[in-house]
Amino acid sequence: MAVTLGMLPLAASAQALNPAAPSPTPTDVTSADPDRQEALRLYKEHKLADAAEWWQKVVVKYPDDMDAHEALAASLLNRAGLQSDGSKKQSDRLVARAELVRAQKLGDKSDLCRALLSTIPEDGREIRFLNYQKLLTIVPIGQPPTQRGLEIAGEYAFATEHEDFNYLIAERIGLDYAQLKLWNRAEEWYARALQMKPDEQSVYGNWVETLVSAGKMKEAREKLIQGLLISDGTYINVPLAMWLRANHLELKKINIKVPYEYPTGKTGTMIVVDPTWLGKNDGRDAWLMYPRTRRLWKNEKYFNEFHMVDYRHSLAEEVDALSQVVAAFNESLTKGKVKEPDPALVLLSRFQVEGLLEAFIFLIERDQDVGIEFYSYKTNHRDKLMEFADKYIVPHLPENGS
Repeated sequence: MAVTLGMLPLAASAQALNPAAPSPTPTDVTSADPDRQEALRLYKEHKLADAAEWWQKVVVKYPDDMDAHEALAASLLNRAGLQSDGSKKQSDRLVARAELVRAQKLGDKSDLCRALLSTIPEDGREIRFLNYQKLLTIVPIGQPPTQRGLEIAGEYAFATEHEDFNYLIAERIGLDYAQLKLWNRAEEWYARALQMKPDEQSVYGNWVETLVSAGKMKEAREKLIQGLLISDGTYINVPLAMWLRANHLELKKINIKVPYEYPTGKTGTMIVVDPTWLGKNDGRDAWLMYPRTRRLWKNEKYFNEFHMVDYRHSLAEEVDALSQVVAAFNESLTKGKVKEPDPALVLLSRFQVEGLLEAFIFLIERDQDVGIEFYSYKTNHRDKLMEFADKYIVPHLPENGS
């Protein structure tokens, strides 16, 4: 870390301490001060650790010298990296952070100031960066992990803003802790991985498997439900099967068959209602509204809704078509035309009442064109997707389930 922080101020020193730069300081008086001149000489010679004590004298004499506060912070961070005493290292970092905050209050908006400040937490602890190759030297793949090795790896924090691969490091450490059957530590690292990459399917899957191995079936179910919504709603098959098998359960079945759309040429399609559904006095005649509504969208409603010439099967169209089916079914019930209501239509009606038609469309129907809108819907209505998965996809544990 000493090398990294030592290089940061050198790259920007000319800009940060350039008297011609727009800054309220230094004034002619402070520029001529012998302490400041010595501090600047050492700074420019890249002897930042030695410059620190001189910059400290400067900021005491000239508390509004913005550039001096920034240079002192950079010098202290460099000196901290060379300290062997942990308490002195942390002390230098805490003072450096305070100096950077002071510089910002005086108007310092430089990239250097922001970059340095981002490396120092409020408690002054040292943030150390770990790449995947470094991790492999601590905990090699294919060899049984040791708890001490993982503790060493775990001492590192991660720069997540610009290095997306770092979630892999956290996930890998979690997997290795799980191999040691240190379940709680494994969960901590899976949680870190998801903080870095919230929608990473493999992390959810590994977390579920760890929870199942630890006998935490209720918690595993919660993670399963969250994981079902990742990757356009596809199931995380292996951990899902593992959880179902461990609890002697099967996925819930939703027997709603929406009419199929058949191609009739290069561009044309036709939606056909199963003729066996008609005339049964169970309400399935309502499905005739589905192709009628879809045809209306293709002919005019899509353009009126989206003002686009090129038609695409949309979520709005599918919701409208299914809503028309439900409306026709409910009307038949009200008029007493249905003797034995079709269970599938009763369930579809319940989805509409509960505001879950969209979730049904995304998670069960899984139309390719409509699926384009999944990410946008998930961003704003994740609660509805999770509610659907909880109620209608993942079975509940027996009352004595852990």
